[in-house]
Amino acid sequence: MKALFRRSLPAVFAASITLLAGCSSKTTIKSDLVLDATSRARIQLHQQTQAIELLNDSNADVRVLVLDKKDRVVSDMMLSGHDQVRLDLLPARALQFDNESQETAVVRWTLRNNSRIEYTLAMNPTTH
Repeated sequence: MKALFRRSLPAVFAASITLLAGCSSKTTIKSDLVLDATSRARIQLHQQTQAIELLNDSNADVRVLVLDKKDRVVSDMMLSGHDQVRLDLLPARALQFDNESQETAVVRWTLRNNSRIEYTLAMNPTTH
């Protein structure tokens, strides 16, 4: 009986590690944001989120503001046509996108986190 237990212990241990590794998944949300000329959008994050990857898939210039809990600007950058960037979002609670050109802008974005992601997206928000 002890020999059977000793032989099966490594298999049980390996299966446990595999199960734990499989349960620790990452959350990824991909979407496209289409902004008409001189319009804006806001993504409100409802909990800490690790990162966002942005790709401006148009010729339009898009200003990206990363905002904290009190809507203070953490980062302010211009995303020119076909630019790509990855932003750390741990201090952030919102992102604002402003199309500052007369062309339609297409921004492809990917949110990444080690746990769930909750957000809301508002087009042409009236607040900062």
